[in-house]
Amino acid sequence: MKLKRSFKIIIITAGFILILLIVAGLWMRGEIRKFESNNPLVWKKEIRAFKKLDKCTNYPDSAVLFVGSSSIRFWNSLSLDMAPVPVIQRGFGGSKIGDVVYWAPELILSHEVKIIIVFAGTNDITGHPDDASPEEIADKVMKLEKIVHEHDPGILIYYISITPTPDRWDVWPKAQHANDIIARIASNASNFVFLDFTDDFLTDEGLPNKNYFKIDGLHLNEKGYAVWTRRIKPLLVSRDKR
Repeated sequence: MKLKRSFKIIIITAGFILILLIVAGLWMRGEIRKFESNNPLVWKKEIRAFKKLDKCTNYPDSAVLFVGSSSIRFWNSLSLDMAPVPVIQRGFGGSKIGDVVYWAPELILSHEVKIIIVFAGTNDITGHPDDASPEEIADKVMKLEKIVHEHDPGILIYYISITPTPDRWDVWPKAQHANDIIARIASNASNFVFLDFTDDFLTDEGLPNKNYFKIDGLHLNEKGYAVWTRRIKPLLVSRDKR
């Protein structure tokens, strides 16, 4: 009797684990499809969640909007790192710069902010056949700048450079080219500033410093976010005191 009961428990447990694995697999496949897609509509669920959050949250006029891909989304200590400057965190999955452009009305224009921090474009160059060219990325970045400044010319946009990472080091020349183009355009633009953090993430040998990244070699760890905090926070605090 005990043997039968034990066998039954094993069968039920195995079935439960199998269901969990199937669900996890389906979720992962869905996330991969979002990442690989060039259709901004795949992010509708995330945008709806942001809009719902907006309805029940009052943001101060001095809030700074951080928008972009997963490096913004996973910045769990953002509010603490930027304190006393209030922030609005709008990072979503493996989004591309075109996704931010498409959803700008919901992500950006719906907020009365004067400063925006953008980190998007890194997922546009991954080594995939459908990768965007550096010129295409730069064009979309400037399209975002135009959308924002047509809405309010006084908004200051900080664009964080695409980061050299261990996982995507083989496509770094293309990413660096995109950075160079955006930097040149920003040098002649009003209220658009290119933040070049490239050297902060390279070793003395000119390679990506693994100490700043998670085990995936792609996303920043606490030390990596500390670099961003050290470079970004003084810019916000100094303007907040004006």
